[in-house]
Amino acid sequence: EAGGEFHTITIGVEPEGQDLQPEDNEVEADMITGRINFPELNGSSLDYHAMVDSTVTINGTVMNVGNALESSMDVGFELSTSPPTNDVVAFMTAGIGGPTSESGEVLTFPMGPGTSKLLFIDVMIGDEVPLNTRIVVTMFVEGGLNEEGDVIRFEHQNLITVDEQRKIEMQLSEVSNNTLANHEIWLNLTSLSTQTEDITYSFTYPENWQMMCDGTLIANDETVNASLPYARNAEAFKDIRCEIQRLGGVYIGDVVLTASTIDEVIQFSDTRTYEFEKPAAEEGFFSKNINGPTLIAVGIGVLILIAILFIARKQRNTPVEEETFISGPPISQQTIVQTVPTQTTVEVVTEAATETSTPPLPDGGLPDGWSMEQWIHYGHQYLERLGK
Repeated sequence: EAGGEFHTITIGVEPEGQDLQPEDNEVEADMITGRINFPELNGSSLDYHAMVDSTVTINGTVMNVGNALESSMDVGFELSTSPPTNDVVAFMTAGIGGPTSESGEVLTFPMGPGTSKLLFIDVMIGDEVPLNTRIVVTMFVEGGLNEEGDVIRFEHQNLITVDEQRKIEMQLSEVSNNTLANHEIWLNLTSLSTQTEDITYSFTYPENWQMMCDGTLIANDETVNASLPYARNAEAFKDIRCEIQRLGGVYIGDVVLTASTIDEVIQFSDTRTYEFEKPAAEEGFFSKNINGPTLIAVGIGVLILIAILFIARKQRNTPVEEETFISGPPISQQTIVQTVPTQTTVEVVTEAATETSTPPLPDGGLPDGWSMEQWIHYGHQYLERLGK
């Protein structure tokens, strides 16, 4: 019944015998229903277990169990963590789609007699919260007055223990500066999770390249499974050694790693660029051999070659004196047939022919190895060669 309502109560008696004054057998009393403002707060009595990087929602209900309108019902919550951390944030929402508040703030709203309102507290736990952190959420309501006239306050606490975690570190080794025939690459997996983690990974690489991981050939974009078992208070790790070989195709290319947990809650990807050395037969002369010292050596060689050709050409164009080339020219034996009628005639003819056809002798006389007969026949050639 609502407060402030008026009621008249009549109390009467019926005598068994004759009543000489029946008018005094009834008494009437007027009463007013008192106004009662009394809140009530209900919440879950369970404690919560939470995971790092997750959100926990705590529900509660506030009621006005009084018989009068409560115009200023106050609700709020407080949050504390042990050990202290700033990576936990919480918000309270009064009713579905109602106003919200942070820890330490108060929401005030009216509540009619017998009405209730749902309260939602969302606690967001960051990924940097240490394991085994204890979070205490204290929900409170204030409203109404007790018999002493003080405001009534009720509290309800819930404990959240952060004792679960899913955290995996995946790392791909860096690329060396050498352009080798084969490249080595390491995939390092470390699990800090509080459960066994099953991981799938795959590599994508250029066509006509080949990859072998832990002694097994891995096809392009092939999915491989790995498991990191949970061990209490210990890390689980796995190091996977892979070797990249080039069978053909490009000499420079990207190797892309894609990895994730089975449920894809944790995902990872990374890219490395690798370069293979080109064989000498496939390289151009200039791209492989031309460098500073080589250019200098080639230049010196060209200069020497030009000098040699120039000297040879000059010597070929210089006239060569042949003063001493004749030590006696080869003379084929010739037979001179003459008709001699008399001795006197022969001598006259011979002397005349000799005087008219014999070339003049050099200043030094006949050249060495020459006979007079040779001079008569070839002396003209000798003198022409000497330029005389």
